[in-house]
Amino acid sequence: MDLEAAPRRSARALAQGLNGELVLVHVDTGMYYTLNEVGSLVWELCDGSLTVAEVVARVCDEFDAPAAEVKSDVLELVEHLADEKLLTAAS
Repeated sequence: MDLEAAPRRSARALAQGLNGELVLVHVDTGMYYTLNEVGSLVWELCDGSLTVAEVVARVCDEFDAPAAEVKSDVLELVEHLADEKLLTAAS
């Protein structure tokens, strides 16, 4: 996904908070994934209404982190979740 894409959580993904982390389960494969606090925020922001660039900006604001590092990390996470069919591009 590029910075202008608007990722949306898949209907085939279930999310549950557990001990300060977020556990995602893909209902079709049974695979599960654990996200830390930053990853959990990215997941919550991926509702199809924000572009990846806007998600990056919000994460930077929330954690007062350098934009270049956040951009790289968010892109990597979004691409990984999309590869795992947990995120799709909003149409």
